[in-house]
Amino acid sequence: MSRVEVIVAVDAKNEQEFHALASTAESVGLQIHPTGRMVGVGVLAGAIDAAAIGRLKSLPGVLSVETSRTFQLPPKDREPQ
Repeated sequence: MSRVEVIVAVDAKNEQEFHALASTAESVGLQIHPTGRMVGVGVLAGAIDAAAIGRLKSLPGVLSVETSRTFQLPPKDREPQ
């Protein structure tokens, strides 16, 4: 399966609830990055198999799951379009 990078917004009332939601997200396959537990803003950052995104989205307390996007800047010697 192909793994995708995701940002997960969660609805946690306190730090304990946040960590419980993080554990539940891990149980469906989310691999949380070492700095991916952002309690203060209610966000988890990590990677998950693309096929498991639906399960992650359906967890109670998950507000949204966004896949990360990448972009490439042109070389310095090229004019931007």
